[in-house]
Amino acid sequence: MRDTIASFIPNFFPLVSRSGTIRKLLLEAKDTKLSRIYLTGLPGRSNAFELAAKFCYGVNIEITISNLALLKCVARFMEMTEDIFKKN
Repeated sequence: MRDTIASFIPNFFPLVSRSGTIRKLLLEAKDTKLSRIYLTGLPGRSNAFELAAKFCYGVNIEITISNLALLKCVARFMEMTEDIFKKN
């Protein structure tokens, strides 16, 4: 399975504040100027990450029967729970 690469724009706070997985990866990183992380085993790969990122940045996403399971899996993988952020 290929890794999903996430390259961040300068303000990646919305991702860090809503995703326990992203937060942990950044805290464990040795490079304080990290601009790229690798999400190994992300369900749905880049398509799923794009939907999750849009949600984090406040972009409206359409939840349909065809993407509901994908959204649930990526949210679980990225630890996007209400324990991390109340509006997750």
